[in-house]
Amino acid sequence: MVKYPTRALSNIAMSSPHLLRCLSIHSIQLFVNSILKRMQMECFRKLSEAKNRNEITAMHPELFDIYRKFVENLENARPEELIVRRVLGTLEHSRRSLEASAVREYEKLGIKVMPGMTLEFLVVDSKRKIVKLRDFGNFDRSYYLRLLEKAWKEIEFVFRPIS
Repeated sequence: MVKYPTRALSNIAMSSPHLLRCLSIHSIQLFVNSILKRMQMECFRKLSEAKNRNEITAMHPELFDIYRKFVENLENARPEELIVRRVLGTLEHSRRSLEASAVREYEKLGIKVMPGMTLEFLVVDSKRKIVKLRDFGNFDRSYYLRLLEKAWKEIEFVFRPIS
């Protein structure tokens, strides 16, 4: 049985069974930043108005405008909307990963990390694997644009022909 993290997504899925094939998207994972979730949920709300496949297809430009609005407003996003949440699976991370950088930052603050803990961090420079846990300022715009693009591709999936 599929578990829905929010009542809104559950209601949308119940009222629009043709959307059920989209439920493995990023926004329903529990540890995704809120800007991705907001973008995808806004698209889902719009999609829930469709009564058939033709109406869904006709919504593509309007949904793309939603995505584009989030891309254009990324610079104005509050840092807390961009926090990345990852469950730490192991302490054996490579030195060159965002998770490893987050672990080092937590340890600098005197916080002992253990597998199963949720790490929260802002990506400052994804290429150099620099993250921040507090005192947020700048963020890696290209990293968050890639996340938004990936989230959009998961929404855009509904426009592909069914084979």
